[in-house]
Amino acid sequence: MTLNNKQPHSTIYQKCIKMKLVILFLTLIRMVTQGIENCGCHLISNQNERTADCSNRFEINYDCLSHFKPTELTLKNNGLTEIPPQLFHYNFNNVQQLDLSYNAIKNLPDNSMHFLEDLKTFNVSCNSLKNPLELLAIRNDVEIFIANNVFKCNCEEPKLFELNERIKKQKKQKTTLYCLRDDLNETQKSIPLTAKCNNPEEPQQHWKQKAIQMGIVVIICVAILIFAKIIQDVWYACHET
Repeated sequence: MTLNNKQPHSTIYQKCIKMKLVILFLTLIRMVTQGIENCGCHLISNQNERTADCSNRFEINYDCLSHFKPTELTLKNNGLTEIPPQLFHYNFNNVQQLDLSYNAIKNLPDNSMHFLEDLKTFNVSCNSLKNPLELLAIRNDVEIFIANNVFKCNCEEPKLFELNERIKKQKKQKTTLYCLRDDLNETQKSIPLTAKCNNPEEPQQHWKQKAIQMGIVVIICVAILIFAKIIQDVWYACHET
């Protein structure tokens, strides 16, 4: 009787072990499959919007990612020194928002950006870009965020002013450059890309204001000298009499 009681218990135990092994095996398969499906990124798909957050990633399967056809692609803080050439090698024409901020990108490719046909928002803030004129490689109308690069991000920057002029000549009416504003408090400054810098007349207006201020100072100085001269003449006239 004892042997008969132990036999079923042993059989159940073996079945439990087998079930655990099967579950473990299926879990491993699921983990591997999920890793392939995610292409090394966090993917979210909602109706017409497909978001791929690949921030803080050093290994990204761009071939896999291109099949996901993301409309929003984030490659923030990945230590990039250039725009990944895979973006142009594979099909990423669906990308409307491309975030490359907080990297170390030094320049933009000359004739590659036009492959991103649907691009509407391009964020290259907090990089190492030296020449804003390279942004002319973007052919379509785009909101461009360029704060905190090597060049000074305001409308007094000559190359940025030239960029605005050339954008205007190319009739890119919706292309807008965004910079951080210097007249905000520290709390507001922490909110990136708050101020537009797309008015080509702003430098001229700035110098006009400077000229007016200098003119006022000169007028005040001349008035003081004239007043001092009058007082001096009156003083001498009083003493002579």
